[in-house]
Amino acid sequence: MHSRFLAGWKGLVLAAAVASLVLLPMTGALAAAGTEKPAGGAQGFASATGDPDRIKLPTLYPRANYQWPYATGPFYGAVENPQTPAKGVLRLAVGSFDASVGIPSIPQELRTTVKLDRQSSQYFLLQVDPATLGDGSFDRLRDGIVSGGGAVVESLSGGAFLVRLTAATYGVLQGQPGVQLVEPYHPAFRLSPYIGRVPLADPVKALSSVYSLDIQLFPGEDASAVAREIAALGGNVTAVWTDEIKADVNRDKLADVASLEPVKMVFESVPVWLWGEETTTTMQTGHWNLGAIPYHDAGINGGGNGLATAQVMMELDNGIQLDAGDLSDTFTSSGTPGLAHRKVSGYVATTAFGGSGDLLGCDAPPQGGTTHGQMVAATALGNGTATASGYGGTWYAPDPNTGRRWKLDGVAPKARLIAYDGQVTSSFTACGAVNATTTVGDLTPGNLYTPGQACANPVPATAGSLCDAYGFFAATASDPRTFVLAWGTSANPVYGTFASKVDSFLFDHNDAMVFIAAGDDSKDTDRNSIPDPGTVSDPASAKNAVVVGGADNANDGGL
Repeated sequence: MHSRFLAGWKGLVLAAAVASLVLLPMTGALAAAGTEKPAGGAQGFASATGDPDRIKLPTLYPRANYQWPYATGPFYGAVENPQTPAKGVLRLAVGSFDASVGIPSIPQELRTTVKLDRQSSQYFLLQVDPATLGDGSFDRLRDGIVSGGGAVVESLSGGAFLVRLTAATYGVLQGQPGVQLVEPYHPAFRLSPYIGRVPLADPVKALSSVYSLDIQLFPGEDASAVAREIAALGGNVTAVWTDEIKADVNRDKLADVASLEPVKMVFESVPVWLWGEETTTTMQTGHWNLGAIPYHDAGINGGGNGLATAQVMMELDNGIQLDAGDLSDTFTSSGTPGLAHRKVSGYVATTAFGGSGDLLGCDAPPQGGTTHGQMVAATALGNGTATASGYGGTWYAPDPNTGRRWKLDGVAPKARLIAYDGQVTSSFTACGAVNATTTVGDLTPGNLYTPGQACANPVPATAGSLCDAYGFFAATASDPRTFVLAWGTSANPVYGTFASKVDSFLFDHNDAMVFIAAGDDSKDTDRNSIPDPGTVSDPASAKNAVVVGGADNANDGGL
């Protein structure tokens, strides 16, 4: 057994980002140019530098040979003050524009036409007067669309919708009061403007014309058929789910992929990084404060106090350490995950969901001496100091600078854990090693959620890891309703695949909440104490999750 005094702890122990109750990731020093409104042409980002005590990102290489081959795009402009909802403003991933004056100038190569004379249905953008949403007019429009064989697929902002129309329903909408726009869902709208632009840690891949893509499909479409079409275009399909396809595709074929009718959105699959950290007493009081833990003293510890079952948290990260004192079954035994274990109800790799994982951590010196997922779990719910008598001992972490003994109890020390491992631990290099091309994007979460699946044990692998955890023990009180993703992409401020899947999961399961680290990319170039736009990336761009970030780590003096 060993305590959490590990290599890399300096001053205030660098504990993991805890998103289950309070999640405070560091704000890194990744410099970016023009991330808010990308335009055509080459764009690069400087590599991360700064305080050596901070979490470090690998060196990121600019996409030096990036080219946008069309006259306009990939970003098509923005209306004034796009944060304020306004009548007639259509907001998409590629820009926002006034629907009353039509769509912007998009390349002819990325346009489509009404094809209902030769196919049974087609996807359109429908914009209505927001007043119709309150007076019953839109309800009648929707009923007419559905009765005619179409569907309202997704609600957008400002009275806009993605709809699937048949020839009959398309004709009915023409000239209807309150209908402002019925426009084919053009391929230009389906291509994320950040494809080919986000810096990568692999220098060879950063210069490659072959992009790894996340291809989202509309609900109910035949994913296998779409995968065959992508393969026919020369793409290398690497994973297929009912609502998503992963494939490596040459950039010359992007327009062809976006022109496939079942395709809803195309993103680039970029590396996932583990985000920063804090400690329990700092989160409860703002600084060390002599180790005060007022919430625990008041009985707020995640255990239910005999009146309810203990809280259960799911985390998806790079593994845990069952032999660490704050998660071990006893003082001398790691134990086996399960309901009989003191802390860990389940420990699963994400391989079944298209991810990776080997149920190993990174605490050995060759792997870096610290496991991010362990630190996340320990800071959230670890219990190594104020333990029950049956545990058999007590752990502390001595501070090498001050000599103080840090308690090893998390924010909710009586709560339980179900952990998902999304990383294969290298035998030779450190986990998340900086400047090592062999560890590019070493966290592989896989599919988080597929809408429409029953999250009850046994959960099908196609349902995703969030669903699997939700129904781990047949949807009983032993299953988690708090979910933690203390990782994300960098310089990728899009509403991407991870974010949309988190929102779908929360929409379908309103007794759950997902907590996400805001990331390490924050900047405040104008020094107005408000983070600059474009510094929160997928999945922290989720609409319904709790996304929290913070700056700096309070030292013993509260500074």
